[in-house]
Amino acid sequence: MKHLIACLLLLAVTVSADDTPADALWQKLQFLERQGPTGEAKSREEQITNTVAFLNEAEKLCDQFIRDFPTDKRVWEAKSDRLEISLARSGITDQQPDLAAIEASVKEILAAEDASKPVKSQVSLLALHLHAKQLIESPQPAKLAAFDQEYSDFTTNYPANPATRQLPFLRLDVYEKNDPAKAAALLKELTSDKNPAFAMEAKRRLQAQEIKSKPLQLKFTTVDGKEFDLANLRGKVVLVDFWATWCGPCRMEIPNVVATYKKLHEKGFEIVGISLDQKKERLLEFTKANDMPWPQYFDGKGWGNEISGNFGITGIPSMWLVDKKGFVRNTAARANLETEITKLLAE
Repeated sequence: MKHLIACLLLLAVTVSADDTPADALWQKLQFLERQGPTGEAKSREEQITNTVAFLNEAEKLCDQFIRDFPTDKRVWEAKSDRLEISLARSGITDQQPDLAAIEASVKEILAAEDASKPVKSQVSLLALHLHAKQLIESPQPAKLAAFDQEYSDFTTNYPANPATRQLPFLRLDVYEKNDPAKAAALLKELTSDKNPAFAMEAKRRLQAQEIKSKPLQLKFTTVDGKEFDLANLRGKVVLVDFWATWCGPCRMEIPNVVATYKKLHEKGFEIVGISLDQKKERLLEFTKANDMPWPQYFDGKGWGNEISGNFGITGIPSMWLVDKKGFVRNTAARANLETEITKLLAE
C-alpha cells in the first residue's frame, strides 16, 4: 500500500511540457525530501539503515543538480541541502564530517549574491551548530568570544528564523563545557525568561543538576512485589530506563538495551525500569516476551507516574546512567549506550 501511495504521489509531481530539465530534477529532489525515509523499521538499526539510504539518494540528486545546473539560482539551496545531508549522516553513523569542505561551502554560499536570505540563514545556522558541537566535544575557552560573536551575528541577522528562539540553550551547552561558572549564571537567567517554555526547560535543567549533585535515591516496590533500593547496587553501573510498552521509540530501543545487558551484566551492569504503563498485565507480558529480567516500577498512572514526575521526565524513552558511587552521570544515554556504560565500568 505504501508503495502504491508513493507512486500516486510521484504522478502528482509529473513535469509538464513547459518544465525545463532543471525543473524536473528539482521537483524530483523536493518530492524525495518530502517523502523521507521509506520502509517500516522494526529496530533502531533498521531505522538507521533506512535513513542513511534516504540521505544517500538525496545527496546524489543534490550533486546532480549542482553539476548540471550551476547557474540556476536554486543551486545554492541544493548546496545548502547537501550540507545538511552530510552533517545528518555523520551524526547518525558517528563518522567525522569533512570539516574543511563544510567550512568552504558555507563561505561560498554566504558570499553568493544570488543566494536567498533563507538559504544563507540556514547555512549560518548549520555553521553555528557545527562550531558549538566542536566546542562541546573539545572544549576551548579561548574560542568562546568568537562563538559568541557568531551567535550574536546570527540572532541579529536572522531573527525570523524559528531556530533563533532555541539558540540560548545551544549557547548554554557550549558554556557548560567551557566556562561552568558563566553557564550557571546563564541558566539562572533563563529560569526567569519571558518565554514560559524557556523558563520551564531552564528549571528542568537546574533540577537535573541537583540530581547529579548527590547519590540518587530510588526506592520502590517492583511490579512483581519485591523491594528495590538503588543503594544496594553501589559498585555497579546502573541504567535507569524511563519507558512504556505503548511508546514506539521505547520498543525500538529494547533489542539494543537487552543486548547491552546480556553483554555487560557479568561485568557489573544493571538496569531498572520505570514504566509509564497503565496496564500491569501488558507490562508483565512484554517484559517476559522480550527477555527483560530487571526490576520494574509500575503504578499504573501513565504520565502521572510518581517517580518520573518527581524527576521531571517529560519525554520517553529517557535513559539515565548511574555510576558505581550512585551518582547520575548521564541523563541522555540513549545515543551511545554501550560506549557510555563501558566508560563507567572502567572507572
